[in-house]
Amino acid sequence: MRKQTKVLTLSLLAVLLFAVVLPFSVIFADEISITGLDGTSIYEDLKDAKILGENFDFNKYKPNEHGSPELLAFVEFGFSLIHEYQKCYGLYLYIYFPQGNLIDSEENQVNFAMRYNGSDVVEYGDLQLKLISKDAYDVLYKFKVVDSEKHKVLQLYERVAKNSKERIYEINGVELFQKGKENAVDYGVGGTWTITGYGKGMHQSSMEESTLQSVATFKNTLKLDVHSTYFRSWRNADNTLADQLSSVYFSVDNNIDNAYDQLSAINFDAYKYLSSPIFCIYDKPIPGHLGVDVKQVYKNLLNQRGKTSAEVVQMSQYTWLEWDLHYIGDVFMHFGRYAHTPGGDSKTNLDCLAWVLQAQKDLDYKISSFELLNYMSDYSNKFGGSIQDKYNSLLFSDHYYFRELDYRTVENGLNIGCEITATKGFELVGSLSQHNFWQKLSLLFKTYDDKVTPFCPIQKVTYNEIESLTNEEISQQFFVAEFDVSDFKSYVKQQNLVNKSVYLFRFDVDTYYTCRLQAEIWGECGFVCQQPIYLDFDIISLTYEKAGVKTVIPVVSNPIDIIAGIEPPSNSLIPEFENWWKTAMTDLLTTLFGTIAIVLFVFLVLRFLEFVFKKK
Repeated sequence: MRKQTKVLTLSLLAVLLFAVVLPFSVIFADEISITGLDGTSIYEDLKDAKILGENFDFNKYKPNEHGSPELLAFVEFGFSLIHEYQKCYGLYLYIYFPQGNLIDSEENQVNFAMRYNGSDVVEYGDLQLKLISKDAYDVLYKFKVVDSEKHKVLQLYERVAKNSKERIYEINGVELFQKGKENAVDYGVGGTWTITGYGKGMHQSSMEESTLQSVATFKNTLKLDVHSTYFRSWRNADNTLADQLSSVYFSVDNNIDNAYDQLSAINFDAYKYLSSPIFCIYDKPIPGHLGVDVKQVYKNLLNQRGKTSAEVVQMSQYTWLEWDLHYIGDVFMHFGRYAHTPGGDSKTNLDCLAWVLQAQKDLDYKISSFELLNYMSDYSNKFGGSIQDKYNSLLFSDHYYFRELDYRTVENGLNIGCEITATKGFELVGSLSQHNFWQKLSLLFKTYDDKVTPFCPIQKVTYNEIESLTNEEISQQFFVAEFDVSDFKSYVKQQNLVNKSVYLFRFDVDTYYTCRLQAEIWGECGFVCQQPIYLDFDIISLTYEKAGVKTVIPVVSNPIDIIAGIEPPSNSLIPEFENWWKTAMTDLLTTLFGTIAIVLFVFLVLRFLEFVFKKK
């Protein structure tokens, strides 16, 4: 959630709903304690407390499947300017979550205002919530604000200490992770807490008794519904290597969007991984390779899925793929027997087949991101999950297995969250669909390294712009996968009809590699690929600009997992490849006749000049 925001005007978000003093007689203990409220139960804390001016009633907070989460209270404990007492400082949240089953996870987070410029918030940040106590119904929770690196809690302390007489804590929302869910959900519950006074003994003015007072002003925040897409720009003629642009799109109410000149920056958070090799077996044999029993290959691979190469060697059923995985005669990885060959390169040894899918001819052998995400969930449910507490680690790899990429290593789990401005330019390798035959032919021997003109990562899209365009034109002009164009076009139309503006946000460019998968003797039966995966992608804030003044608006958006759809290379022998050669032959003939015409023209000019000079 890692949000950076600036306070929005009340007319836009109508944030000021009510203000109320929240005294907690038990919470503000009469003795100094470095353990804070860690040792007390939620029952002890709330039994004598007042919520919204009334004595807290546990009977009002029972399980309710259709109820809404509530941030009941935020408590500052042990604030002091006395150095030896600063270790007592602690921040606590009391939350009613009527659906229950919240898990003590690093994904539970609270979003605080971290830095101000005058009265404007210019930076928000996420801090982890540690579960301290809950009630018997599993719906009332006490969390402590923690930070593994400690600097954010310290940053909060240092900020409020500068104006200790009136300490302001602004909460934009909380992300909570529920049992049975794959992602945390961002709830726009929050407000601004203004705290005055000190706990007993924490200040010279409170030596006899606590003088603490807490006033809460609650607010709503901007909610976004985020969708993902991608675009590939191929770097070689056989469409095996591509620059992959990852994007999301969302809508914003026109009453907010029209109040500013432009959306100038977007702050987001995400964790980036590389998939392990994804094996896709065709559901039908392709022309010229009818000897491959693709159904049997797929069945056998499913039996090997999740097993180590050593376990596979001991199995009685074998296919060619258990022994030596390769493409077009060039060995690129080993599995089974050859994975244990002495002196073998560890970069080529695949210890386990995690991804085994079937590519359908009716879908042009492409597999959607939706199907891949479902596969990740199903596989992890069967074999266990450890990555982000939900996905099996074997679905990811720390390096590419392809020789053409020099078995390049990556840093898995890298947090790539940052603010991307409209002035940042992304570049992609030129689309090969725009190259002539000779360019494509030259790319058989090298990669294409020309870059297109940098384009803006933030683009507003209206239905009027795309209504008359073909799917291919929308894909090429707006960098949306053709696989997603239909959904994207429908989304833009629907959002424009309800007075919302749609934005495309491009946030990363990386490598997609795919190659044909074939048996040593019998021929091609599928393809294998690797690509980036983004977990817990979360838009944090939108920065708008008007007349040179920037306004950062806090955002609530549910974290989503992003993986692009996959497709076979064009050097595959599937029927679609034949169309490429038809185009290539057309280019060849056009170029050939053009060359002949130029040569003939030059020849005639030279003969004419020769005739003229001879006459002189």
